[in-house]
Parts: sequence; C-alpha cells; structure tokens
Amino acid sequence: MAVDQAAMLSVQEPDGTIVVVNDRFCRATGFAREELVGLSYRDMLGQEGEPACAEIAAALRAGHIWRGTLRQRRKDGGPFWTEAVVHPFLAGGRLRRVVTVQRDISRVMQTENALNAALDQLDEVQTLAHVGSWEWDPATDVLNCSRETLRIYGLPETDGMVPFGDVVGRMHPDDRAFVLRAVAAIKADGVARNVEFRIVLDDGTVRNVAVGAKGARRGDGSVAVLSGTTQDITQRLAADRDLKRQALRDPLTGLFNRRVVDLRLEEAIGRADQTGGTVGVLFLDVDGFKDVNDRHGHGAADGLLRQMATRLQQVVRATDVVARVGGDEFVVVLDGLKGPEAAVTVAETLRRRLQEPCDLPGQRSQTASVSIGVAVYPGHGRTADQLVRCADLAMYRVKDAGRNGVRVFEPEWGTRSNRRLALLEALDGALASGEFTVHYQPQVCLTTDRIVSVEALLRWNPPCHGAVSPAEFVPLLEETGAIVPVGRWVLGKACRDVAGWVARGAPVRVAVNVSYAQILHGDLVPALEMALADSGIDPALIELELTESMFGQEIAPVAQALDACRAMGVSIAVDDFGIGYSSLGHLKRFPVNVLKVDKVFTEEIHRKDRDAALVGAMVTLARSLGLRVVAEGIEVAEAVEVCRVLGCDLAQGYFFSRPLPAADVEALLRQDAAAAGAGSAA
Repeated sequence: MAVDQAAMLSVQEPDGTIVVVNDRFCRATGFAREELVGLSYRDMLGQEGEPACAEIAAALRAGHIWRGTLRQRRKDGGPFWTEAVVHPFLAGGRLRRVVTVQRDISRVMQTENALNAALDQLDEVQTLAHVGSWEWDPATDVLNCSRETLRIYGLPETDGMVPFGDVVGRMHPDDRAFVLRAVAAIKADGVARNVEFRIVLDDGTVRNVAVGAKGARRGDGSVAVLSGTTQDITQRLAADRDLKRQALRDPLTGLFNRRVVDLRLEEAIGRADQTGGTVGVLFLDVDGFKDVNDRHGHGAADGLLRQMATRLQQVVRATDVVARVGGDEFVVVLDGLKGPEAAVTVAETLRRRLQEPCDLPGQRSQTASVSIGVAVYPGHGRTADQLVRCADLAMYRVKDAGRNGVRVFEPEWGTRSNRRLALLEALDGALASGEFTVHYQPQVCLTTDRIVSVEALLRWNPPCHGAVSPAEFVPLLEETGAIVPVGRWVLGKACRDVAGWVARGAPVRVAVNVSYAQILHGDLVPALEMALADSGIDPALIELELTESMFGQEIAPVAQALDACRAMGVSIAVDDFGIGYSSLGHLKRFPVNVLKVDKVFTEEIHRKDRDAALVGAMVTLARSLGLRVVAEGIEVAEAVEVCRVLGCDLAQGYFFSRPLPAADVEALLRQDAAAAGAGSAA
C-alpha cells in the first residue's frame, strides 16, 4: 500500500491500541512517539467520536475499508479534523491489525464551517428582512432557492431545488401573464427588472411579493442563468395602506379629515360649474363639549364624538362627505343639491338627530346639542376654503345667539370675519412683542371718598390695527388659550407696579381679573406665587377677580385654586355679580370677600327704583355673608349718592376716572392723598 509522505500513518491493534505512528502523525497531534504507542485511539477521538468508532468497528468486523471524517484532539486539547481511510488486515479470517491513513483537513473544515455559519447568518438576515435569494437555470428549468424564498412561496424546505413550474403555480391568476412576460424579457436581454405581484398559498393566503431579477451572460452574449431576490412585502403594503388611511381619516371616529373635505369640495364645485347645481357645506360644533370633557373625562367625551359621527353618517347620503376637522367640530359636504334650501333642511335634520340622548361609557345618558353654520356654492364662496370659513362663521353666529340652532351665512359678515382672522394672526406673538399694556381704574371708598384700590385692565394696541377693544380681543385670547401666558404676565405686571407705588409712598390694593383657563391649566396658583415672590409685596394688596359665570364651570378645580390663593393672603372678588350663574351655595362654598355689582344694575340706578331695589337686595345679601360691595359703571354723581345710601362700600366708573397708565395712577394717588390731607387740616 503506497502512502503519501504527507499523510498521517498509524497502526492499531484490533482493540484500537496504537502500535506504530509516523513522524507526520506525531507533528499533527503534538504527542511524542512514546506517548502515542500503547494509547487507545478512542482516547484521541473522545466521547464525541463514539459514533465514528462504532461505525469503524462494524466495517472492520465485516472486513471492509472505512472512509470518513474524524474530529480528534491534540495533546493541548485543541481539535483538528482529518479525512481518514481505515484498512483492516485479516489472517485466518481474523482481524490482526488496523492501518489508518489520514490527511489533516482542519483548514478546509474551518473554511467550510465559516461558510456554513455565513450561510446560516444570511438565512437569518433574509428571514428577518423577508427577503430570499434564488438562481434559475432555464436549461434545467430548476430554481436553487434559499430557505426564505421557499418560506415565502410556501414550498417545502427541501434541498432548495424547485421546478420553475412550482413557483409559476403559486402566482395569482390575474398576475401570472405579466410576470411571465417580464421573465421572458429578462431571458432575452438580461436587463435587471423589478416586478411586484401576488402569490396564493395552498391554504388560500394571498401574499404580495417584490421580485428583482437579472440575467448572467455567456461568452456569446446569450443569457445563461437568471438570479435575484424575492421579498415578502405583504406587511409593508398593509402598513402603506394604513398610513394612507391615517392621512385621510380621523383616528377617533373613522371619519374623513380636513384634507379630504378640501379635495371633495373642490371636485363638487367643478361638477356644480358644469351642471349648474348647488353644493352645501355644514359646519357643526358640539355645544358644551368642554363641560362633558371636564365633568366626565376624556373617555366619555370620545364616546360622545363617536356616536355623533355615526349619526351624521346615518342621516346624510352615501355620496356626501362627513369629516371631523377639530376637537368637537365636524364638516359635511352636500354634493348635487337642488338649491340652498336643501342644505338647511339637512342641517335641521342633523340638529334634531344629534340632540337625541347618547349613552356614554360609564355614564348616564347625555344630551348634547349642536350649532350648525351653513354655506352654499356659488352664493357664499368660490373655493373650498372660502365655503368652509363662511360656514364656520355662521356656526359662531349660532353660538352667540344661544347655541342649538342652524344659521345660513350672510355675505355682509365677510368683513367682520376677515377682521377676526386678522386679529387672531396679530395676537400670535403680541405678548413677546410687548404690544400689551395694563391700565388701572380707581375704586373709591364711598365713606371717605378716598381711592383705596384699582382694577388692572388689559389693553392691546397692535401696530397694524390700532387700539383693539378688550371685548373683541379677550374672547380671542380665551379661544386660542393665549389667555394663560397673558394672564400670568398681567398678574406679574400688576404686582410689580404695586411694589413701585408702595416704594414711592403711594400704597394701594390692585384687583386682577382671572380666567377659568388659568385655573383649568393649573397656572393660577404658581403664577401668583411667582408674582408675589418677585415683587415682594404684601399679599393683602392683591385681589383676584373672577366672573360670576366661572362658578358655572367644574366646581372642584375652582374651589381648590381659590382656597390655595386665599391661604396666601389675597382676597377674592366676584365680578359682574347678578348676571351670571352663581347661587347662594356657591357664595358659601367659595372663599369670596367682595361682590362687584354689574353696571347693568347701576347705570340707571338713580332713575329706576327697580334697579335700586335689586342693588339694595344684593347689598343686604353681601352684608349677611360678611362681604364688601363694589358698584361698577358709575358715571354720574346721582348714581354715587344712591349707591352710598344703599350701603355700597366702593364705587368704580368714569365718574371717578377712566383707566389710566401706571404712571398716571401714581400721580392720581398722590393728588388724592394730598386732598385728603388738606381736608384733615381744615
């Protein structure tokens, strides 16, 4: 038997005991010759080599040569692999010796293991990415597929060799023809192409796949094989559909959003131009929705919106568009109407339907009305944006008139609407630009005729509009939420001005108006703490004024905030008393110190006995509760005398002074103090 000199040679007894080894065997294993002779070969193979030992023993007993791969251990414990041929030598029918010839293939095995690991990693990556690879030989019509490719097509995980016809059979019948045309084109020119199509699995599941393929050319330029990737894009397409749906739908109600309103409305306008028809736009706002949210929580409020969305869809036609465009705002586009009256009819039907009780999650039935504004094309606007704005303005007219109604836009409102939009735009950044100022109107004690306090009044003078009335811009601050930072600024400014007057010997108490939004956002108490700390004034010099209507809001946050403010030492006044929603229970519950009688009762108090009687009753009520009374809106001396007789403590109005800048107030306080001093001297 000729043996390669580079081969490892060993001779063993039948039981595996090593008898002879060559130098190559010693170098490969790291053992000395004397260490190897007498050693059992099983020791070199270890426990992991038991299966191979059993195979070799069986072959030798049968007188056969065994060929295979062995994993062995060197003297240092490190593994190495050999390609082995084991020869039996028989004498008299008995096994006498065993000769083993081996070739060290450790590097080959390491390379192969690394390749297998890389292939396993590639399979894992392909599985994670849902991308499989393949190669197709048109000559044999067989594809060599990765495991992920087989999984995508729902084919058995065999050796990866799949007839092309099995893949064709998975193609969706409606897509098969154009896919095969693309394959034929690649076979013809080898140019890479990407094709998306559907496949149908054995259980009927439909998957979307994206296949990228190219051809490999022979020396003569013809295409030999096609190779490429197959990606499962089912989830990606589903996600794309969800994103498109989210881009067009309101996630809470499932209704369309404002983007769809504009698109569909422009389309409806185009059709109306061709047919001479009418397009109606309804803008709906839920009355008192904020109260539902504050009293019952977001879950109940969301439930109310979902039920209203369902009812809207039930009333209008399938061809009409229903959209949610804001928190509690909806828009309905009515296409192809016979005339403007039809839009009003639909609006009234919707108003009645939406007014029916709703069952809210975890709550009793809740009734909520809606205010609806109506605009029609072509009478009220030529574009989608114009029509929606007109309907929105009409809706606000319903709100101003008491809610729960329908109103059609009137063209003469356009000028006012444009001003409102311009003021909203101007308010953005007005605080940072220093456009707000605070003026102060004195409050005079009717017993001493001295100025004892002033009311801080916000003023706005934007460069592009001139002075704007508080009656016009304060509601806009409330609507946008800007009243919170502006209210914080007013409180700080008033405290700083009082600190200046005190430092210069003209102390006076200041009354500052407070918005419900400041309480709801949790800003009032920290804003007051900061203003007092920064100015260092006595809290007794601060009085917070709340409108009587605020007591119609959620009681708990108002009471909690006012209790905290009173604990700091400030006083609380109820402004506009007599025209809001307060009750004796509210006056008892809240830590009120002052009642301010609204000017609606005082402006003609000297001429109307009924007004005098009402103010007298308010004074009596205040006295029984230990409260001071301030009469607002006093403009003539006769009214002053009536208020004095009725027992009012203070009076405020143009008779005494108009609201003044801080510097002028200080001068007035000094003048008042001087007059009082002169009177005392006399």
